[in-house]
Amino acid sequence: MKVCIYGAGAIGGWIGARLAQAGCTLDVVARGATLEALQRDG
Repeated sequence: MKVCIYGAGAIGGWIGARLAQAGCTLDVVARGATLEALQRDG
């Protein structure tokens, strides 16, 4: 299943992590420090 997370803060990040563990393909929309951390650390 393909899922888009719009807002990858604490809750969106947690939900995204759980969906990724379940095998979903994710697209994440983020900005600011969260975007930088995702680009740097994955």
